[in-house]
Amino acid sequence: HRIGSVRLRQGSGDPLRTEMRLDNNVVISVLQRPVKQGEVVTFYVSLASSSPVNQFTLRAKAKKGVNIVDIRPSVPTLWEVKQEMGNGGKHSIATVVCQKKPDASTNRIDGASYEIMQMDFEMDNFSSLSVTRRIMWQVEYP
Repeated sequence: HRIGSVRLRQGSGDPLRTEMRLDNNVVISVLQRPVKQGEVVTFYVSLASSSPVNQFTLRAKAKKGVNIVDIRPSVPTLWEVKQEMGNGGKHSIATVVCQKKPDASTNRIDGASYEIMQMDFEMDNFSSLSVTRRIMWQVEYP
C-alpha cells in the first residue's frame, strides 16, 4: 500500500539552495536567486533523517516588510503543523509547532534530511539584506 508521495530534488550539491543549519536536527533552505519586491519566497524546513526529534517549535521572526503568507506541511501524513501568527511591533513572528504523527513511520527515508514544511514569505520592503538575513530563525524543543 502507498504511504505518501516523495518529491525528488538534488542533494547538497545543488548550487541553487542556500542551507542554514539551525542545530543538529533542523535545516532551513531557500532557493538562491534574486528576489523582486512583492515576490513570494519559499523556505523549506527539513529535519535530519537521523534525528530522534518528534516535536519541535520553530519561530520565524521576519523584519519589517517581510510578511508570512503561508505555511504548509510537506508530508501531512507524517507531520502535523500548527501555526500561530503574531505581530511583535516591527517584526512579524510565526510560531509553528511541528509534531510527528504517532503512527507515522519514517524508517523509509533516504538521504541526510527530509522536508517537513514549506513557509512562504512575501518580500515587500526592499533592502540590500539578503533574503536569509531578513528572517531570524529559532528552534525549541519541549
